[in-house]
Amino acid sequence: MTDAVPATSYPFAFEPTLDRWARLFAVVPTRSFVHVDDDGFEAVYGSWRVGTVWSNVVEVTRTGPYEKWKIAGPAHLSVADRGITMAATTAGGVCLRLREPIPGIEPLGLIRHPGVTLGVADPDSFVRDVSDRLRRSRESSDEPNTDPRHPKGRPLATLAAMWRWKKRSVTHHEQDVERIALPANHRSGCDDDQPPEQGTGPTIHRRYRVGVRNASCSADEAMARIQAEPDVLTDSSFAPFTKTVGSTGAMNTGDRYVIQVFGPWKGAVEVIDVTPQSFRLSTLEGHMESGVIEMRAQDGDGELWFTIESWARSHDRVLRVLYDRLKLAYALQSEMWATALDRFVELTGGEPVGPFEIVTERARTSRGVGRAAAAVGSGRDR
Repeated sequence: MTDAVPATSYPFAFEPTLDRWARLFAVVPTRSFVHVDDDGFEAVYGSWRVGTVWSNVVEVTRTGPYEKWKIAGPAHLSVADRGITMAATTAGGVCLRLREPIPGIEPLGLIRHPGVTLGVADPDSFVRDVSDRLRRSRESSDEPNTDPRHPKGRPLATLAAMWRWKKRSVTHHEQDVERIALPANHRSGCDDDQPPEQGTGPTIHRRYRVGVRNASCSADEAMARIQAEPDVLTDSSFAPFTKTVGSTGAMNTGDRYVIQVFGPWKGAVEVIDVTPQSFRLSTLEGHMESGVIEMRAQDGDGELWFTIESWARSHDRVLRVLYDRLKLAYALQSEMWATALDRFVELTGGEPVGPFEIVTERARTSRGVGRAAAAVGSGRDR
């Protein structure tokens, strides 16, 4: 195939009334997306998933508008032609007609669909993108053997992560403080935004940091690689990043990701700030925490430093018990970011300067929540 076109993810459109029906079947905007790349497409709509390679797609066309009763709630099966519809908007969407039917509506794959209808938020851009990829696919002899699938965390990898954290050697400082001020960044402001004010329990400020000597790249170069593909910092079998809004190969404000840890730990985030040496993420609906996460790289004194910093509260009481009392969520989160420090050292080709440093500050009461007039952490001090 000729030069690759960056993969792109498209969100679904959700009308307010249909959104409420979709949620009854665990279909939420932050975990519903269509990913397209040079191999094919994958559509994820709550617990439903369909996907196939481009050689199996005959054409893509605009469709709609739709009647509410035909699309409300879960993914729908067409009685007329056995097509599958994933949509939460009556405005319309796109239809992909297939050569060989594919499974999707039920987990056993007994029912197969000759067509897929998707209620994406930007149908015109989707049709142009897919049409171009279909043309490129037909001009190429290089064809994948399997349909695209985004990576997901696996059960055994989750257990292994908890064991690794128990065995890790880190320098950990913990302290209680009267109040923790939150970063003064503008949030996404969307209905699915999940700021600390919506959380429960005390505000927790955590900082993970590693220094690297003899690094083969600068802070700008390291951060450019991370922003192009955040998965370079992860164990893909444990906590891969899946981009659900935006194009691959770059990071921009408004891009969205889902961190696909096994079980109830999946967390959606939105990029709310990007600089050459840092980026900041805001948690979205369904994340185990309500808050902000920042990653930054800095050159200084002949060493390269990488810091992950978060300001957050538990999203609900159940997660607070899992995090504060049982320490399950705490161990998984800690190992995920400790792994990111490991990967950063590998990425830069240097050696770590001593053990990892982890600092935890906990507000003594939930009244520690508050917006700071000055951005906390924006000084990006080492």
